[in-house]
Amino acid sequence: LVVCNLAVSSAEVSGFVEDKSKRGKEFLFIVDVLWSDGRSCCVRRSYQDFLEFRKRLIVRNKKLTELPKLPGLYLNSK
Repeated sequence: LVVCNLAVSSAEVSGFVEDKSKRGKEFLFIVDVLWSDGRSCCVRRSYQDFLEFRKRLIVRNKKLTELPKLPGLYLNSK
């Protein structure tokens, strides 16, 4: 078991690409992530992924209700 105390130091959207997935045609945002240990990586996420991530953050930490709302359709909202 490895336990890490890593945190995201910064994350920046550097571009986007068009993708054809099960959900149909969508755009994926390319996000450059810098970790607290100096490593970096690039991830691709859809807008729907950002909406779902925001919702999970608020569910896990009720103090985060001041996060800005993202315009768009929230699917499976409960």
